Amino acid sequence: MEKTVIVDSGVIVAALLQRDRHHAWAKTHLERMTGSGLTCEAVLSECFYLLEKVFDGRE
Repeated sequence: MEKTVIVDSGVIVAALLQRDRHHAWAKTHLERMTGSGLTCEAVLSECFYLLEKVFDGRE
């Protein structure tokens, strides 16, 4: 049975931002996830805010 996982902004930002100290952990766990990921608009807004200074989609 697949599980639904609640995904918060910390995991999303860490997975996208290579210089984050938890990048490898977050990326590995998201890649291994077999079920669905569940988040909300507030989490996505926070991710956009935290990543807004990333120039041109790169660090």
